[in-house]
Amino acid sequence: MAENIIQIENLSFGFSPKKQILKNISLAVPKGSIYGFIGANGAGKSTTMRVILGVYPEVNHTVKVFGEPIETAYPETFRKMGTLIDYPAFYDHLSGIDNLRTLAILRELPRENIDEALKLVGMWDARFIKMKKYSLGMKQRLAIAMALLGKPQLLILDEPVNGLDPNGMVEIRQLLVELNQKTGTTLFISSHLLQELEKMVTHLAIIADGEVKFQGSKEELSDRYGFDKVEIKLKNAPDFLKYIDHARLIDENTLEVDTGDIEIIARTNRTLIENGAEVYRISAVESFEKWFMEITKKN
Repeated sequence: MAENIIQIENLSFGFSPKKQILKNISLAVPKGSIYGFIGANGAGKSTTMRVILGVYPEVNHTVKVFGEPIETAYPETFRKMGTLIDYPAFYDHLSGIDNLRTLAILRELPRENIDEALKLVGMWDARFIKMKKYSLGMKQRLAIAMALLGKPQLLILDEPVNGLDPNGMVEIRQLLVELNQKTGTTLFISSHLLQELEKMVTHLAIIADGEVKFQGSKEELSDRYGFDKVEIKLKNAPDFLKYIDHARLIDENTLEVDTGDIEIIARTNRTLIENGAEVYRISAVESFEKWFMEITKKN
């Protein structure tokens, strides 16, 4: 069984006994995973993260980080973690590297960590530019560099692409995936932006109204709730569009077909082969949006 970096069992939390924000939440975040914590605004994502970090007190011993209850794990365990929950305060009159130097001094971290963090987030060439000239995407990269200064084993990020333009979202997503692959850092990422998370996560939990409705791997989610479309890779796709019902041309080598029925998929493949198609691959098209709506709908 994989080691869980974060383990939560039956966590309930509220600021008054009569109004619970979190209701019997259980989560298991495997070591080395990119774990997506998905939910609409107000679902309880940020509250859960603040409980994990000890910002909000939890007295029932339901939360463990690195195998230890948070009541005894902190503050020492913070050295293994990097966080980006609220947008950080920058010194606009200082350069990017000087902002990191200031933080490194406060945290008593080695100077060499600064250079490594800047290179990891792709900000090395912009390190001497003053913060007031940074774009929003550059500031977000520097904020992640701040979270990486201590070389954390666990990185907790709350809405890391919120407010970015499409290009900025892609850049941050690629950065986080590369970070996970290069360093093995476990990422726990909350977001309400389903299309961005589905491109990066290995595991996920879906939360609605303070309750976890699903948690597990992407494969488990697909197996449980199925799929609506398949993507067919083949040579000269436009030539075969006329043979397939409910198909769309994606590009010169790709058709997308509306079906989740394995018999129809087999029949479609047979039709293509009989008409001379060279089929390279058939794969399910996953849809976080469809799954999210199905899982969180009210009965």
